Amino acid sequence: MRSLEGKVAIVSGATKSMGAAIIDRLVDEGMAVAGLGRSGSGEAIAGRVRERGGRALFVPTDISSEQAVRDAMQRTVAEFGRLDVIVNNAAASDVLRGVGERPIADEPTELFDRLMKVNVYGAFWLAKYGIGHMVAAGGGAIVNISSISAHRVYRASPAYATSKAALEGLTRQIAMDYAEHNIRANAIVLGSILSEETAHTFADPVKSAARRNNRMIAEPTTPEEVAALVAFLVSAESRYITAASIPLDGGALATYPGPVAAAARR
Repeated sequence: MRSLEGKVAIVSGATKSMGAAIIDRLVDEGMAVAGLGRSGSGEAIAGRVRERGGRALFVPTDISSEQAVRDAMQRTVAEFGRLDVIVNNAAASDVLRGVGERPIADEPTELFDRLMKVNVYGAFWLAKYGIGHMVAAGGGAIVNISSISAHRVYRASPAYATSKAALEGLTRQIAMDYAEHNIRANAIVLGSILSEETAHTFADPVKSAARRNNRMIAEPTTPEEVAALVAFLVSAESRYITAASIPLDGGALATYPGPVAAAARR
């Protein structure tokens, strides 16, 4: 997929293992990449890329702040001179850990607002301030990382499910509005993914069994497999794919969820 040689990408959620895997893969395909995130580990990720001859920049960014996203976009284009790809990988699903399942009547407004700001507004702002640069570059591609929660509702997860459904709607709208400018937009619909951040959930025998019983392929996917699909979707090899929500879920969406689905919430 060397059609990506010399192009520039922004990847949000760069400090997590999936973001790091996406950055590594895009750099391997010849791209320069700006990673956005809140923790200092992002600079170490960018440093490792530079040590092996790649071009990478880390921009400390709170994706829930419009001004921070706008500033990150300006810095990226100033550094690399163009923008071709946006990967919206940042997600606030981590705030759900430890708060328990809550139906909508008990959902704190602050939690709902936080998930919408990161999972939806962050993607909206990156597109809002990045698309003009992509048009100037002759086109490009946007990939939004979604979840099967946008399609299969698990018990008492209103903020997360709503945010991912909204993200997929935003994906289709971008694809429609900017097709004439050679800009494509697609979503990757994730099921169970085994990463550094989720490993503890696979140690829970109940949740782990529930996940296995609700997909056709027993093993979870990996950050590297997500990164491979991202690389394909932003390359010229996928030029005829746009406005799509593509499952990377081991067949979970095609499987009847059964009585244990509530325990398998991603």
